[in-house]
Amino acid sequence: MSLQTGRLLLSHPRSIKSSKLFSITSLSQYYIPLLSRTHDSRPLKQPHLLANTIRYFSNNSVQNRYYPRRAIMYIPSSDLRKIQKIPSLNVDTVVIDFEDGVAANQKLDFLVGYYRNSLSKPRLPLHIIIESPSSLLSLKEVCQFGIEKLRNLILEVIIFGSDDFLAALGGQRTEDAKELMYARQSFVTQVKSLGLQAIDLVSIDYKNLDALKLQSEEGSRMGFTGKQIIHPGQISTVQSAFTPSKELIEWAEGLIASFKEHEASGKGAFTYRDKMIDRPLLLQAENLVRIQKILSQ
Repeated sequence: MSLQTGRLLLSHPRSIKSSKLFSITSLSQYYIPLLSRTHDSRPLKQPHLLANTIRYFSNNSVQNRYYPRRAIMYIPSSDLRKIQKIPSLNVDTVVIDFEDGVAANQKLDFLVGYYRNSLSKPRLPLHIIIESPSSLLSLKEVCQFGIEKLRNLILEVIIFGSDDFLAALGGQRTEDAKELMYARQSFVTQVKSLGLQAIDLVSIDYKNLDALKLQSEEGSRMGFTGKQIIHPGQISTVQSAFTPSKELIEWAEGLIASFKEHEASGKGAFTYRDKMIDRPLLLQAENLVRIQKILSQ
């Protein structure tokens, strides 16, 4: 599990049970909003406890591994009861959201201090969220800048902020989210073309698990690597949808073995389970096996 703070994220996941994770918030979302709009002034209860918790995770970080992020769950920083339950959540990634949980006069100082402290560490993974039409249209340029120009940060994950995106369009959200199909396809295509993880939209109707299952499976088929969630009841459904099934893994392993056998004999295209196999299908199979191995660890 990874523990993260804020809405734009720097993270490096690791099982919370082994106490090997860290988080840090990118300030790019906070510098401008704090100067341009009024924030909720409710103070964070016992902020020192949360700060100490985050520093502890940061100091026990590990790096240089690929981490699946099948589910990214948001938890408000103002709710310590929920924060204390994080160790019991069997979820890949937790985001502690400071957007409304910290007083405006405390938020910037807290984040700047933590950000500066973290810059002394080796390169940190970065997550960014895309939530406007203009950012979607310039997504590739933004990602390329993050990949090529940021010295202390490793851009790993791009998140699709669907509700803010749709609000900017003046659209209306429906259960099947068909109004977002083009945006999702464009998003995942651009993100995956750069070798980054693409995180799909959130389902706010958290009690409708049937609809969540269909939407999650659809996202997985489209190429998304994970999905945002807002309730613990969504964890199992979402992570299962982004986990290769036993049958799929058996198919993939068999295809890879058959391909190697044909390659050794000098043959070209071949059939496997009554289907013609070429290089793209082999790559799909190898990707499935790689993900399964990582999840099994």
